[in-house]
Amino acid sequence: MTEQISPAVQAGHQYFRETPMRAEKGSAMSMIAADSDKTRVKNDRLKAARLARDEAERLTLAAAAAAAGPIKRKRKVSAKTSVPA
Repeated sequence: MTEQISPAVQAGHQYFRETPMRAEKGSAMSMIAADSDKTRVKNDRLKAARLARDEAERLTLAAAAAAAGPIKRKRKVSAKTSVPA
């Protein structure tokens, strides 16, 4: 028995045919996982850059402080004047 397909059914099959761009079932989770992996990699790269920048800044400040030497402070003169009795 041969099955005859009506022109309306053929048109429907052509209209709703699967395209190569159509995502497969369950691929949403794989797309979400791929996006989270990309985000994690980007965050790790930015964190490493921030830590390197902070370390370089700390070393620069430490070198500047060492070059300046110790801080010399003047002794405050007491407001009281002592008179020997």
